[in-house]
This record gives sequence, structure tokens and C-alpha cells, in this order.
Amino acid sequence: MAIGIVSDPRPAGTSAFAGLVEVMEQEAHGLIEFSGVLASQRGAVSQGDRPALDATTEDIDRLMLRLTKLREQRQSMVDRLAGGTGSSLAELFSGFGVIVPEALRQAHLRLRHAAEEAARASRVNSVVIRRVLESERTFLQSMFSDGPTVGYPGEMRSAPSGIVLDRQG
Repeated sequence: MAIGIVSDPRPAGTSAFAGLVEVMEQEAHGLIEFSGVLASQRGAVSQGDRPALDATTEDIDRLMLRLTKLREQRQSMVDRLAGGTGSSLAELFSGFGVIVPEALRQAHLRLRHAAEEAARASRVNSVVIRRVLESERTFLQSMFSDGPTVGYPGEMRSAPSGIVLDRQG
């Protein structure tokens, strides 16, 4: 019985590229979800909704774990495709040149865009939370201070008011 040898016209890394595209799509989706949770967290802070704030904290923890695992998986796949450790997607693209599938290039763009949006949302949350903490600190200081005392700049002395009564006269 003769066995015919059939060559596969697809590049050898096609299935690896498809797997990498899938991981990058999942990572981009996770980052988009992360940005949404950060927006929910800002809303919870602005409304003083403690249960919702706690829920967003749990969601952020869950997403960070998921994103870390996906990033590790992506890096492992990139290393296998590039033939070395610590390779970046840019190095992978330059090594393969024009044979990088368009789906991989598009997944890379979506991942980059999602990462930029997540970074922006994170910066906004940092500013919001910092302002809330400063506001609370100022409020607490005003609650436990007696106000200006003698010698403070801007102290305003009021003129005595009322009538002094002399009981003898």
C-alpha cells in the first residue's frame, strides 16, 4: 500500500498563531471589563455605596488574576513562536515579517487599545480616590479642631456684643 505525502499549504505556525490570537482577544476583553469595573468603582465612591465598592474590589481582584494568567500564557506562546524567552510581540512581528496573519495584527491592535483605555481609567480612579481621601482628611481635621486660636493668621476678632449689667445700680 503506497502512502502519499501531502504538504500542508498553511504555514507551520498557523495553529499557534490562532491560539495566540484567541489569548490576545481574551486579554483585550478582560481589559475592557477591567475598565468597566473601574468606572463602577468611581460611581460607588461618588455615591458612598460601600457594598458596591466592596463588590468592585472583588471584581478587580478576580480580573487582575485572570489578566495575569492570560499575560503569562501569551508570553509563553510568543516565546515559543519567536524561539527565545522574553520576546515581545514587536520582536515576533519583525522576525516573521509579512507572513504574520492579519488576524494577529488586528488582535494586537485591539489589545493595545484596551490596555491604553484600562491605563486611562486607572489614572482617573487614582485621582478620584486621592481627592476623596484628601476631602475626608480635611473633614476629620475640621471635626476635631476648635478653629483658629490666638496667633493664627486670618483670625478675626469680633467686637463684644451685649449689655453689661451692674447689679448695684
